[in-house]
Amino acid sequence: MNTNNHNGRLIIASILILLSILFSLFNISFILGITFNFGSIFLLLLIGLFGLRFALPTVLFTYFIPIIFLNGSAYEILPLLEVITVGLIVKKLKGSSLFVPDLIFWLVFGPLAFLVYNQISPEQDLLEAIPFSIAFMVTNGLFNALIADIMITYFPLNRWLEKDSSGSYLVNLYKILFHMVIIAVIVPFVISGGVSTVNVYERTRVSSEQLAKTSVGSIESDLSKWSSEDILHLKLNGVIHIGYLKDLIRKYTNETNYHVVITDKQQNIVTSNLPNKSSKEVSRFGRTSQTMEAGRLYETLPPKNKHTTELERWASGYLTYEKYNELTGLTIFILIPIYHFQEIIYEDFLNQFQFILMFTGVFFIIAFVINRLFVRTLSQLSEATTGLPSKLEKMESINWPKTFIKELKIVIDNFKDMSINLKGMFQEVHTINQKLEIQARDLIKSEEELYQFAYYDPLTKLPNRLHFQKFLAELIKKSDRNKDMFAILFLDLNRFKQVNDTLGHEAGDKLLQIISNRIKSLEHDDMKVFRLGGDEFVAIINGITNVNDISDTTNQILQIIKAPIELKDNTLYIGASIGISIFPDDGEDIGTLVKNADMAMYSSKEEGGQQARFFKKRMEESFTEKMLLDHGLHEALQDNQFELYYQPKINSSTGKISGMEALIRWNHPKFGTISPATFIPLAEDLGLIVDIDRWCINQACKQLKFWQDKGYAKVPVAVNLSAKNFHQTDLIKTLTDILEKTGLEPQYLNLEITESIFIREIDHVIEKIKQIHRLGISISIDDFGIGYSSLNHLLNLPIQEIKLDQFFVRDINQNKRKEAIVKTIVLMAHELNLNVVAEGVETIEELDTLRQFQCNEFQGYFFSKPLTADKLIHYIKQHS
Repeated sequence: MNTNNHNGRLIIASILILLSILFSLFNISFILGITFNFGSIFLLLLIGLFGLRFALPTVLFTYFIPIIFLNGSAYEILPLLEVITVGLIVKKLKGSSLFVPDLIFWLVFGPLAFLVYNQISPEQDLLEAIPFSIAFMVTNGLFNALIADIMITYFPLNRWLEKDSSGSYLVNLYKILFHMVIIAVIVPFVISGGVSTVNVYERTRVSSEQLAKTSVGSIESDLSKWSSEDILHLKLNGVIHIGYLKDLIRKYTNETNYHVVITDKQQNIVTSNLPNKSSKEVSRFGRTSQTMEAGRLYETLPPKNKHTTELERWASGYLTYEKYNELTGLTIFILIPIYHFQEIIYEDFLNQFQFILMFTGVFFIIAFVINRLFVRTLSQLSEATTGLPSKLEKMESINWPKTFIKELKIVIDNFKDMSINLKGMFQEVHTINQKLEIQARDLIKSEEELYQFAYYDPLTKLPNRLHFQKFLAELIKKSDRNKDMFAILFLDLNRFKQVNDTLGHEAGDKLLQIISNRIKSLEHDDMKVFRLGGDEFVAIINGITNVNDISDTTNQILQIIKAPIELKDNTLYIGASIGISIFPDDGEDIGTLVKNADMAMYSSKEEGGQQARFFKKRMEESFTEKMLLDHGLHEALQDNQFELYYQPKINSSTGKISGMEALIRWNHPKFGTISPATFIPLAEDLGLIVDIDRWCINQACKQLKFWQDKGYAKVPVAVNLSAKNFHQTDLIKTLTDILEKTGLEPQYLNLEITESIFIREIDHVIEKIKQIHRLGISISIDDFGIGYSSLNHLLNLPIQEIKLDQFFVRDINQNKRKEAIVKTIVLMAHELNLNVVAEGVETIEELDTLRQFQCNEFQGYFFSKPLTADKLIHYIKQHS
């Protein structure tokens, strides 16, 4: 509700409240104590317009509070009961008129309350006035209700209050008929009753005035016959002469219904025939008389008593005729009780009221018949035609009313014919609409498919690279204009290529879908996720104020990706590397922001992955270096930049060298010695790993054969063999050629493989391992326990050795769980006749613990770091 409307409602409510208080406090007097009260008109208007919330406080203030605090008349509780009753009925029957609920109150509760009050505090002289009081009170109350109902119905009060915003003003035909009947009954009755009451009163008053004059004349005539001596004795209050005066009064009032009071010049009562009235009580009539006109009747009323009604007050008063007698100096008062006039008026009013009740009954019967024949038919027709087009469109059946009134029947038939035509038109339109809807759906579907194809990745259903570029371009413009910051998160899955290579592309696609759903579950209003292709994803986080705002989001992404994934009966643990660039700090255009986020992501990968890295300027140098390494790897083999280092393996029992592992190093002409942890992943990405592996095997076999020919101890050399070699068709031939070319006996060559080779094409890999075994080459499983372990491989494959990963060896003496795992692995391996090598031994405590578990061989910095060929010979000489 707007402010103007609210103020308008308050103004109208305030006016109605003031009018209700004003008209309730000041009644309109008619005659002989008959008063009209119009305050309930405005109380009922308050109910109709605003409900009980305004009307009830008003009636409490106007009527109920004066009863309790100001000793008001208990009759004043009736308006309170009227407001509550009408308000509750109107609230219960929404849309009800005010007249009917008010009629219920005055015909049931009003008279009942009036009778109860008169039983509690009866005025015996006024019991005959009860029927009139009830009839008049009902008439007054219903007249007020009729006025209020007509004002609400026919005056645009609701539109002023904006309760009806339709702009039209409609009145129910039934209400019009109802009001016509009520007006036809009540208005003539009120006018007739008023005129009749005035006429009766005037006639009675004239006759009473003539009677008073006659009585006074008769008394004065007798007094004129008294002697001057008698008059003197009377003035001296002689008892005998006062007695004569009483006899005189009795003579003229024996058969009349009025009283005579005679007073002296000091207004002291000399004598009277008032029954049961003390001289003091009677004397007040003369002193409180209204201004009188000589020779006319005037009203003498008792003082207003707040515990009585105006009708009761007038019933206790008199019509008084006063005449001063100059001969005696006495004043003669003729007192005619007003209640005799009231009784005449009551009788006349009740006779009319009985007649009007019968007249009302006849009118209501006529109205009922008209309603049944005409209004009800119109109402049924109105109900049937309301929303007719909608009903016909839905093919609903219409219940048409029946009537024998010719004009109404013609109207109904016309509506029927029109409905039949409309129904046919709707059927045609419906058929056309169905065809159009099918075409529209096909068109929308085609547009949606084109849009999806252009802007969404078909595998993960995420927005694609094109969508990303369009979204980022718009976001840059908006953020530049609003001086906002946002972050670009480049995300790359760790070891996804390994999963793709080992489990197949179908499994890789399934993995991408799972990861996509996990990342998408973190989306919110300020975060949007895209897939650029392969295992690369991008998230844009908008509305940040500083770099710390995105820390929680990156942690959530890393954790949700890290959770285990069940895929093809395998449990996979996939990590991620995240690179972050910030607009505008790290770039103000798409190319720069994307490039810097990509560099930060590769920096995260190089540092082990499973972490987020913000772009730093130094990363550009590192990225440039990486590009140089990529290019240098192609030349490394040709330029003989690789070199093998050897790390000895020590026998647990003898403490002597029992073997060695060949480890490759890259002597880069610019960057110096480069660790395999740096360039091996690059070699795998560039497809050079197979060539590098074969170079290592060839060099290791050649070097070991050279040492054997020099007479050094004959111990095997272990060389790492990547998973990709097992999918090379010439692997067995290559190994055979190397052994033949170098002359090394096959039992001195040990190939170390990781458990990841068993993920993809297991049967093919197993067959390759068996072929290698048939060559006489031994097989070791490297990093045992941290990869895709499956114990049946130990049972079914010709494997001679397992190497415990340094994860289990590091601080084993301080970790009971590691001890339990290693102890179990060693025991199981020995039962399978497998040799156990512990890698990464660095402390004497670790060595002692592993010896207790009976590991066969040790390898690690505790004994020696990887050594060049020359330094290894020196080491062998020292420990031979």
